[in-house]
Amino acid sequence: MDSIVIVDDEKDIADLISLYIENAGYKPIVFYNSREAEKYLDNNIPSALILDIMMPEIDGLSVLKKLRENHNYPIILLTAKTGQADVLKGLYSGADDYIKKPFDPLELIARLNVHLRKVPKQISNEITYRNVSLNKAKHECKLNNIDLQLTPIEFKIMEILMEQVGSVVSSEEIFKKVWKEDYFEKDSNTVSVHIRNIRYKMNKISKNTDIIKTIWGVGYKIE
Repeated sequence: MDSIVIVDDEKDIADLISLYIENAGYKPIVFYNSREAEKYLDNNIPSALILDIMMPEIDGLSVLKKLRENHNYPIILLTAKTGQADVLKGLYSGADDYIKKPFDPLELIARLNVHLRKVPKQISNEITYRNVSLNKAKHECKLNNIDLQLTPIEFKIMEILMEQVGSVVSSEEIFKKVWKEDYFEKDSNTVSVHIRNIRYKMNKISKNTDIIKTIWGVGYKIE
């Protein structure tokens, strides 16, 4: 599922966009603070970004310029500014589109769909967090830019965890998604063995790597 990051300090607007994004079949990730959004975007690659320009702490154009140094995913700017010079400034800074407030959420979704259709599929297949990157299209998972050489099962487990960074994923959920079978208590050992193998491969590249956390009695999470 394509993830769409929404950054707007006006909570009502951000929440409204999130609702329409979800109804359109995408996964919304909302930030009301540009600094928190910047931290997230330093370690994660969304399918697209909807970004307000006028925000406290870090303005949207500064976030945009920094992201464009390394990323090419679609970025749509939102702003209450209506001058032609402001529009041009946003576009020249690297934005793919520019929508003036107030706006029709359906128009925003329509424009988002257009931009996502232009994106090569492999871009949305990349997930990056801290020093780990996972590319679904290439079936590669790297630590410090070194291929971990995961087995197909290990790769699928990492994919599940990387798609839910910061959230606990139960052993049952992992087992059902990977093995496509009913889960029994003993199957938690099967999952733990593969998690152990992934950790071993990570530590061969970088000792004391602790990105995969065990939540005893529940499951695992990446943080």
